[in-house]
Amino acid sequence: MVSAKYWKLNEDKQPVECGLLEWGEFFRDDEKRRVAYTQTEHFEVSTVFLGIDHNFRRNGPPILFETMIFNRAVAGATDTDMREILKGADCFRYASWDDAETGHATAVRRVLLAESFPAAEIERFLADMPENLARHFLDLLPSK
Repeated sequence: MVSAKYWKLNEDKQPVECGLLEWGEFFRDDEKRRVAYTQTEHFEVSTVFLGIDHNFRRNGPPILFETMIFNRAVAGATDTDMREILKGADCFRYASWDDAETGHATAVRRVLLAESFPAAEIERFLADMPENLARHFLDLLPSK
């Protein structure tokens, strides 16, 4: 099954295939494609409709929504700090609006947890987790 190249959302927030011009017109209004946006003390969490399938394996449903977590501590960084900006972002993708809303709420809970505990307590909490998961979570902590 080959996915459509371009997608827009209908009135029920369901993705529908469309042509390039229709897609471009839909994307003129950022609010139509914004699922959720949350600012915390150290992070910004943004979830949007992408309009282009990010399921590059082409098996399963099209992946059309994305949540990104940005570390606000590096948001004003210069070009020389680009590595820090990229390290401060995390990305999660979904096939539906409902999954994107759920994913956004989960991402917000993650950053609120990261903000609420000293790093040493989080390290103890994550000590029994697989190393890759613990490292991934600790990367979300704001720079001190």
